[in-house]
Amino acid sequence: MDDGAVVPASTLRDRLVPRGREARPCHQRRDDGLTDRRPTRAELLERTFGEDVLRCLDCAGRRRRIAIVNDPLVARRILRHIGARHEPLELAPARPPPQGTMAPG
Repeated sequence: MDDGAVVPASTLRDRLVPRGREARPCHQRRDDGLTDRRPTRAELLERTFGEDVLRCLDCAGRRRRIAIVNDPLVARRILRHIGARHEPLELAPARPPPQGTMAPG
């Protein structure tokens, strides 16, 4: 196969690259009727780590977003309420650069 066959202006592109809604199931329909070509964050996480983050670990059903929490104080209160760790981890002290391994020899 010619590597130039998948470029947008190629006459062979229609034979090689699928088109239409069924070709990209990760596209979500927006309210305005336009197709959003960007995958959702959950789809990116599943693609990267192989885990469906929207699958409930207890019942295997689908989770849905009910809120977006941007305020750190509110997030801490929610995490404290459900019994999860709500304080940030302590950072380890920085290490010096590995000067010994960079010496010639």
